[in-house]
Amino acid sequence: MKAYATRPWYAPVAAISATLDYFVLASPAQSLFVTTVALHPEKRSYTAVCFSVGAALGALLLAASIQFLGTSFESLITIPDEPSSYWSRMETWINAWGFWALVGLSLIPLPLRSAVILAALAGLSFLTIGLGVLLGRLVVLILMGQLIYRTPQALMRLPPARRLIKKLRVQQPHPLTSTSEK
Repeated sequence: MKAYATRPWYAPVAAISATLDYFVLASPAQSLFVTTVALHPEKRSYTAVCFSVGAALGALLLAASIQFLGTSFESLITIPDEPSSYWSRMETWINAWGFWALVGLSLIPLPLRSAVILAALAGLSFLTIGLGVLLGRLVVLILMGQLIYRTPQALMRLPPARRLIKKLRVQQPHPLTSTSEK
């Protein structure tokens, strides 16, 4: 992974996991985002845009599938018989605020599959759903990328972290003062 992280195509390819996050239950989208930014922090904004577009594309595909395929697709997705309190609150929010509820739910680093399903069933257009997810995820991923970028610098200001790093560092001999000269 580290060998490919510097390639310009790596972030868009890794962002496919954000698209699959709506269809595969154990998609590693968040983990891939964090490791991609950690390996290449100077491209954190580009990576955030790629993963946001990937998440929006997945939401758009799921919503379009629900809206175009209708009841045949709805039978494939699991909707609980007795809604949990979170499910019913999400449904209330989406029915009341629509697009803005979806943007707000996209700010939470939780899977958006249920929110997208509810938004599609509530009648929001799939383009509106994709745009809402794009805006919400873009904000949260840019902030997360900045946090990942700044954390090592902030940790080095703490004395216990500096002492630990000094203990763990392996001292490399200086090439000019090597004792192997004969």
